[in-house]
Amino acid sequence: MTKGYLRTTWLLACFFLTSLALCQEAVTLRYAWVPGTSLSWTLEMKASGSGALTTPQGTTEMPMNVNVSMPLFLDVLEVPGEGIAKVRLSLGLIVTEISTPMGDVIRTETDLKTGRVTTRLREAVEVTELPEAARGLVVNSVEMVLDSRGQVKELRLPDEVRAAMSRAMQGLTAGAGDLSQWVGWLAPILPEGPVAPGA
Repeated sequence: MTKGYLRTTWLLACFFLTSLALCQEAVTLRYAWVPGTSLSWTLEMKASGSGALTTPQGTTEMPMNVNVSMPLFLDVLEVPGEGIAKVRLSLGLIVTEISTPMGDVIRTETDLKTGRVTTRLREAVEVTELPEAARGLVVNSVEMVLDSRGQVKELRLPDEVRAAMSRAMQGLTAGAGDLSQWVGWLAPILPEGPVAPGA
């Protein structure tokens, strides 16, 4: 009798607490920008697909798994207006790992600050140089103006970076609008409307 009573009491308590959590009012999430602070996160991507191996005997498709890890850093430089922040975006060491059907792992480390790409396969190591435009983006920093949701309102590229990108990619507009959309995809943008637990 006592066990049944305790079990019933426990179930009622769980039901009450769950109902309380679900009935919480929705809130609107916004960034509270503070000059001198930093926001850091790591973007991780996993993909499965197939690659083509070409030999004298012909071309063979092989399954491949790819993992990408990209650290990002957002430094708040100043807050010129309510809900608006001028920030600097930079990237850390980008690591790509490709698993092959033979059990090998091809690891590529892209260091934008030094402009070098290091590829490792077993004991073999190969180092190559990045294009000028890719190096300049991080060395000179990408400055943006974000709103309280994290959306890109303005993108500022140093003149030397824009010139390098224009040489590398013909037809790039002076405002670099396409790059602004790309950067907006990287940043964690908050929902426009209120959200409640479970949304």
